[in-house]
Amino acid sequence: MVLPDFVDTELQADLRDRIAEIVADYSASGLPDGAVSVFSTTEQTHAQDDWFLTSGDVIRPFLEAGAFDGVGNQTVPMDQALNKLGHAMHDLDPVFDRFSRTPAVARLAADLGFVDPLLLQSMVIFKPSHIGGEVICHCDHSFLWTEPQTVVGFWFALDDATIDNGCMWAIP
Repeated sequence: MVLPDFVDTELQADLRDRIAEIVADYSASGLPDGAVSVFSTTEQTHAQDDWFLTSGDVIRPFLEAGAFDGVGNQTVPMDQALNKLGHAMHDLDPVFDRFSRTPAVARLAADLGFVDPLLLQSMVIFKPSHIGGEVICHCDHSFLWTEPQTVVGFWFALDDATIDNGCMWAIP
């Protein structure tokens, strides 16, 4: 389902500004200790590291493959070094909290038939050009397992998403 202009332009600008602030903070102060996890859906090595496994209730940066050399020196600007921020943006960042709990998002969940939905995870996924790996075909419920399988991911593009710039593909 595609819902053009779902996110209010002012809130969209606030989200972009907040992301830029977070990236600028990492650029100025460096990455937190322990931030060595490269997120890859093809390698899956992140699934074994503590940085990833304990990230459900915090906001942590995850890195792009190729953003650092063999001895740990950053080789690209911070805005290209980050693969994503996750996984508790909705609970710990006021701008993302405000977005994640808008009446429009609640109404969308209700319109899709969800009763008492839980917001479990939120991320900012960066798609820098010229670096990083592909995101292979996957089902979100394989990352957040429930029985019965009831996990649904909402994806909100903050930039226009086209075939030319790496939009999400789905199998109907």
